[in-house]
Amino acid sequence: MKKLRPIILTCDNSNRLDTFKIFVESYKKISHTLLSPIVLVGYNDSKRRDEYNFLLNQLEPYEIIEQPVYYTESDIPTLSKKLPAERYRKNTLLYSNTQKVMVKDFPEIALKYSDGNVIFMEDDICFSSKFPRAIKKVSEYIETMCDCITLYSPTPQYIDGVKKMWYEVKNTLETGYRTNPNLSSDDFIHAIYPYDYWGNQSIIFNRRVVEELNKNWEYIENLSYAWDLKWSEFFNENNFRVYATRKSYVQHQRGYSALEKTMKVSAETDIHTSEVYDE
Repeated sequence: MKKLRPIILTCDNSNRLDTFKIFVESYKKISHTLLSPIVLVGYNDSKRRDEYNFLLNQLEPYEIIEQPVYYTESDIPTLSKKLPAERYRKNTLLYSNTQKVMVKDFPEIALKYSDGNVIFMEDDICFSSKFPRAIKKVSEYIETMCDCITLYSPTPQYIDGVKKMWYEVKNTLETGYRTNPNLSSDDFIHAIYPYDYWGNQSIIFNRRVVEELNKNWEYIENLSYAWDLKWSEFFNENNFRVYATRKSYVQHQRGYSALEKTMKVSAETDIHTSEVYDE
């Protein structure tokens, strides 16, 4: 079975290098199961640039690609109107630029640097010790019955015993995503409703899906304010076969969010983690 090409989204914000260090050390333990990664880098903060570049090189990248810059200060008033909450407006330029990079550039880069299926991952995750075994299995599924497979299932957060609204909107269960009975599932992997998908910690795409994302990026860009929500709407409209592993084989770290300029430390600050993480 051909290995997957990873595409890693990262940035050099000095407040989150501790999180990135954990990612790098964790990634090195599972890197033998994947091809050398494409690293999609955002250079926004020069304070610890040497340290950041040192960490990047430890990933042994196939290619380092700097994220294009699409917006300037003059765009902030227009961009801010498109964002639904102050937590996003605090960092309008970086937040909006990252969304565009992922909608416009990610699929183009995936097609250019891989002739097969790809796995996208964010730089604030850590990997299960069972990830190598899981990646072999999902690599087989993506060739046959699945269009997309997420290896991460967010589970609900509560405040004062009440499930936060977002988890109700996305029908999130204590075990993660609800199962879509219209497609086949098994003990390792289950079909999910495309619209329920959110959280881009680690997701595998077959090449057909990447081609569709690339061809339709201008339409997708206008579907929502965040790229995972844009993707989920597009998946839903096109009846893509979206799946999740029953266990999460990556975990979302707590730490600093460069996009929201805040610490992800509790349910109150919207950190999502997975209670079904298989350590």
